[in-house]
Amino acid sequence: MVLEVAEETAHWTVARSSELYQVEDWGKGYFSINPLGHVCVHPYKEKDRSIDLKVLVDRLQLRGIDPPILLRFGDILKHRLSEIYAAFQRAIKEHAYQGGYHCIYPIKVNQQRQVIEEVLRFGRPYGFGLEAGSKPELLAVIALADNQTPIICNGFKDDEFIEMAVLAHKIGRRIIPVIEKYTELEMILHHAERIGVRPI
Repeated sequence: MVLEVAEETAHWTVARSSELYQVEDWGKGYFSINPLGHVCVHPYKEKDRSIDLKVLVDRLQLRGIDPPILLRFGDILKHRLSEIYAAFQRAIKEHAYQGGYHCIYPIKVNQQRQVIEEVLRFGRPYGFGLEAGSKPELLAVIALADNQTPIICNGFKDDEFIEMAVLAHKIGRRIIPVIEKYTELEMILHHAERIGVRPI
């Protein structure tokens, strides 16, 4: 048994590793295996521009930063946002769509401040917005978004959630509530009148 494993290891290749772990499939052009067998990241899907992750981690360790290490690839996020926008623009043109369009990032996907800030920064030229589905998410979105950012209020909306949304509207945030029940509309009208703003 040990001999079989040793023989298998001796004949192992980088190509077999890449095939076994299917890096080309899940990596979607952003990740690959280099000839040394190291995982590389390609922030813009350009094969000739890559970062060897093993070399990066080795250099971080030389600086006294030991694993586990969380690496964020803002350039991948930026590239993905531009690809999403471009795909929708192609579809809009192809189908002669006349309505408006805003890509919306639901912060429940990843609530880390740095990620949301990057979505806002990289998505601003494309009119990207944020979705809040709970009171804590709405508070976070109100704090991070500017007055041009569309804020979709979705999910369970109790009286406090609606009041927060109306108050955010009063300070200039661009609030778009998803109304699922007549009672939600009644709460919006009640708080808008009480606070003295036009209903959102």
